[in-house]
Amino acid sequence: MKKIGYYFVRLIIWIFSLVPFWLLYAISDFLAFAFYRFGLYRKKMILTNLKLAFPEKSETEIKQICKDFYKNFSDILLEGIKGFSMTGDQIVKRYVIEKNLVIEKFQARKQSFIATTAHLANWEWGVSATGLYFDHRVLGVYKKLSHTEINNFVEKSRSLYNVTLSEMSDTAKLLSTKHNLDPFALVLIADQRPSNPRKAFWTHFLNRETAFFYGAEKFAFDYGYPVFFFEIIRVKRGHYRVKVDVLCEDPGELSKGDIILRYRDKLEDCIKKRPEQWLWSHNRWKHQRPEGMPIQD
Repeated sequence: MKKIGYYFVRLIIWIFSLVPFWLLYAISDFLAFAFYRFGLYRKKMILTNLKLAFPEKSETEIKQICKDFYKNFSDILLEGIKGFSMTGDQIVKRYVIEKNLVIEKFQARKQSFIATTAHLANWEWGVSATGLYFDHRVLGVYKKLSHTEINNFVEKSRSLYNVTLSEMSDTAKLLSTKHNLDPFALVLIADQRPSNPRKAFWTHFLNRETAFFYGAEKFAFDYGYPVFFFEIIRVKRGHYRVKVDVLCEDPGELSKGDIILRYRDKLEDCIKKRPEQWLWSHNRWKHQRPEGMPIQD
């Protein structure tokens, strides 16, 4: 059965490699309509999350954001599949990472850095694009798939353009071995829900008590890496721009929690500007803050 699943995935990817973008988005429009009209994908959770995040918005406004979310979600779902067959030139044409003088300074010094981002717009093309834009080798952190053959295929495909993928649990060990070798850019999608609420950093985010990973901040403090925030913005369908902001140049000047709070503030600002482009269907607030755990703002 696993072989069948693998070949089915490869067949879908091959089919979408032949589909032009205009047809891809026609299919996406149909999916978005079906998702919203028939509640096929976590509609109740999405609406609840939106209402709690934006209590000042009317029911009509919340429903419109939900509709727009499904358009965004359907686009990135199909663009993600299409991405497996896209060339480097095609990715660079559609995914522009703006120049940042601070990053260029650290690249010139051959110093590693951390690029934090989030589930904004199309994050799927982001790791490949980062590998194409920067001189540093890119180290992308991901969650390993349970299907071995599909996981190996995804890992190989995502590693074509100057990218090395690291499973979440292996990242700390990998950094300890790579720290004194060639410089790299560590890419972290840092808005995911920590699995252990007792080992998380708790703060207020979008009007709710929210757990964040320590990962990016811990690595920055351990190795002295500067930290950046990559804001992914949809310019138009199938075209994205990444705005790069500095979270910190020297983590040694900061206190524990400062980098996480700066990341939180930047992400919340992005979501408020373009709420439909964030992944509201993720069960971000599954965990409640354990009794006795401090909350920091």
